Amino acid sequence: MTTLHDVMDAAKVLTLAQSLATDGWQGAPLVSWDDCLLTGVHRYAAWRSLDRSDSDLPIIPVEAIFAEAGLVFAEAWAEEGEPVFGD
Repeated sequence: MTTLHDVMDAAKVLTLAQSLATDGWQGAPLVSWDDCLLTGVHRYAAWRSLDRSDSDLPIIPVEAIFAEAGLVFAEAWAEEGEPVFGD
């Protein structure tokens, strides 16, 4: 799994890792597009710091989110152009 950007706050990762170790996954699922995480970079880094497997992560593909709204991600992309993320 690749991330959209690098971890920006190491202290946040440590806090999240402590919470994950104690309470397990409590947050929303991560959103992915192909092999790229669109959300949850810090949660992902915390998860991996605990030597947990990507296969155990709650991940939802962005296509599924669009489908819930009655939209097709590929069609929206074609109409609006390639999404721009980050800087």
